[in-house]
Amino acid sequence: MPKGYERVGFSANYMPVKYFPDVYTEKLILPHFHENIEILYCTGGYGKIFYENTTFHMKKDDIIIINPNIIHSSPLNDEDFKYHCLLLNVDFLLENKFPEDIYFEECIRNSQLSEILNNIISDLKLAEDNPMYTKTPMYIPRLRLNVLQLLLFLNTKYTKFIADNPFQNTKFDLTKKTMIYIKEHFSEEITLDSLARIININKYSLTRMFKKQTQMTIFEFINLTRCTEAKKLIINGETITNTARQCGFLNLSYFTRTYKKYIGELPSASKSKE
Repeated sequence: MPKGYERVGFSANYMPVKYFPDVYTEKLILPHFHENIEILYCTGGYGKIFYENTTFHMKKDDIIIINPNIIHSSPLNDEDFKYHCLLLNVDFLLENKFPEDIYFEECIRNSQLSEILNNIISDLKLAEDNPMYTKTPMYIPRLRLNVLQLLLFLNTKYTKFIADNPFQNTKFDLTKKTMIYIKEHFSEEITLDSLARIININKYSLTRMFKKQTQMTIFEFINLTRCTEAKKLIINGETITNTARQCGFLNLSYFTRTYKKYIGELPSASKSKE
């Protein structure tokens, strides 16, 4: 199975989890996959999470488990939709001997699990607000214990074996290879014919398969990838003209229109946030 589309870094090897705060800032979340277990905990509003051929509708207190190497994304959602996002450190799972041939049920609503998550999030929020909190003697041991408790709870009540996983097949692998190629070559000219030759599949089959498994056409994915990378460059101080060229846009007005469509604002608005 292809790996490596998205690499997640942790502040230290002993950190069991990486935390993304209770915010929703992107108009679209690019379809992606990674080797980490991801946990989404809805805190308000209503939203959708697309998870390889399935759309989960989330409301307050719902928990979505994104299993490793599963293509997922968040399509257009209401601005009131907010959630915590936790990414578990793969090394932490291996260190604690969790088996690699299991995955978890995807949509959960359980008060005990919510309590465990709230304990973890509370510590992570305190550390985010006050970096000195991470220096307290029991911060890391308590965090690791709570994440271990979370995994044990999931393992006891919500485990599925990988043999039951319908997403482990060649078609999904081909889509992932396509995503990886686009991510690595987004600044270059990419055509459907060239992609089909590289992936070694009929271009019409590739088009149908990619749309079914990502809810996007290949060219929508290319443009969203380019615009996502462009936003990073603009926020880091690059000029709009240079950004467009570096991200594969040969026409500045087309770049501006495309950026507005996928990011939800003009490039100049992103530049003002530097």
